[in-house]
Amino acid sequence: MCEDNTNEFAQKPKNIFYNKNFLLLFIGRMVSDMGDAIFNVAVGWYILSITQSGIQMSIYMATGTIVYMIAGPFGGVIADRFNRQHMIIWTDLLRAILLTIVSALLFMNISSILIFYLSASLLSIFGAFFVPASNAIIPKIVRKDQLSKANSTTSLSSSISNLIGVSAAGMLYAIIGIKGISLVNALSFFICAVLMILIKTVKESFPKNNIIDKNFRKHIFIEMKEGFLYLKNIKSIFLLICFFALNNLITIPMFTVYIPYIFNVILKASVSSYAMFQVAMTLGSMGGALLFGILPQQKKFYSTFKIIFFAGSMLFLCASAFFYFYTTGFITKSILIGTFIFLGFFGGIIFTTINIPLNVVVQKSISNEFLGRVSSLVSTISMIAMPIGMIIGGGTADLIPMKYLVFSIGIIYLITAIVFTKIKILREV
Repeated sequence: MCEDNTNEFAQKPKNIFYNKNFLLLFIGRMVSDMGDAIFNVAVGWYILSITQSGIQMSIYMATGTIVYMIAGPFGGVIADRFNRQHMIIWTDLLRAILLTIVSALLFMNISSILIFYLSASLLSIFGAFFVPASNAIIPKIVRKDQLSKANSTTSLSSSISNLIGVSAAGMLYAIIGIKGISLVNALSFFICAVLMILIKTVKESFPKNNIIDKNFRKHIFIEMKEGFLYLKNIKSIFLLICFFALNNLITIPMFTVYIPYIFNVILKASVSSYAMFQVAMTLGSMGGALLFGILPQQKKFYSTFKIIFFAGSMLFLCASAFFYFYTTGFITKSILIGTFIFLGFFGGIIFTTINIPLNVVVQKSISNEFLGRVSSLVSTISMIAMPIGMIIGGGTADLIPMKYLVFSIGIIYLITAIVFTKIKILREV
């Protein structure tokens, strides 16, 4: 089990925002997430607009995901061996420099989709080091009994950022285009780096075999293996993470390909309409994070996961029904867009609340020695299915009628929910 914190930064205040270190982390992540939200909406819409192909957009998203999946375990090992705060600062600065270069190239009219493929890869590498470090630093700056609130609040910051980001994306895309938006994202990472410098964390001891050790490469693979075996031995959590990978395989085609494809290609809707859907999902995410933060911290989360899986299946089946009504002429385009926006709100609630308890379970159950590695493995295992889902989503969107695709997502998710309830060991989580 992860040891309780007794350092000066994790002591007294009941309100987590009185914790200056956590407040800095909260604001920093919120700013960088806001820039990312604007950038991701803009790039996705830009690629889909100039190619009119679901597979092209899927390749862009899958590129970053695959690179993150490969780099993730390395980032986890590094996070357990070196100063996590320094890792967060440097990865933010490197991302700021990268996007400044991307913006400069675009302003010089050196424009190519390959630029975005390359930037997605590099951003994913930096993110693979940032995520485990930023997750592993939370238990060092808050009390153990505040982990649930800390994670729900962090999720809330991401939701607020997405809300502001996707709300502004359409307007900014029309005013400053993809060139200016790249620069805005660079600025957000720089601001985050400055805020991270101000955090004061407890001093930690790390292995002596550091980066200058000639056996460092060998140590990395050994420690990656140790982290995997450690996680595998906790069977309930390992199996839960595998279900999250399956969850991603099912839901990623819907949210990253099918929904934007429906708005852009089938409905010929404006980017503002799609941004409204993103806003609705973000508002739902905020609601889910607030709800989870208000509720007392649970000892076990099995019932929460079960409810979420069944609610998700009903959401997809409902979306399928309304899309079928549109294809038969029973409802209009405006009604379908409004329905998708309405369902997007509940989708935000459902798919936010499924991530928060997973983070809490991991942070409470894993010792600090392995927390960075396990955190990166959780991200990597959960993401294994994502590029597969993106490519499948892009390919099927161009080949199979969308009404069948949306319906199949609902049925598969319902089957997954039923299987989840039949595995007894998962009742331990």
